[in-house]
Amino acid sequence: MFQAHPHHPHQNHYQHQPQHHRHLPRPNVDTAIDINTATNTNITNSSTTSTNTTSTDTNIPTPSPAPTSSPAPMPPPSPTPPPVLPPPPPPPISRIEPTPPPKTSPPAIPFR
Repeated sequence: MFQAHPHHPHQNHYQHQPQHHRHLPRPNVDTAIDINTATNTNITNSSTTSTNTTSTDTNIPTPSPAPTSSPAPMPPPSPTPPPVLPPPPPPPISRIEPTPPPKTSPPAIPFR
């Protein structure tokens, strides 16, 4: 019972990842952990890729996971530029604050 039952379910689960790379699955897990710790973004990408059988095939077979991951993180920066709009608002505040304090604070501090 134990052998027959566990074998069937296990094989099904294993088929997803190990089937393609029996030896790579283990090393990949270690590398995945390292990458995860290095970048949280990679975790999400790696996890999603792992779930995809096709994606896992291309990512796990070739050690290109790192290169592929690099490009992925870059995309986020692109969308980050839009936030540049928020910075403009600060300038107005800076002008008002620096104007009064600088005249009394900066000179007084450097002098003293």
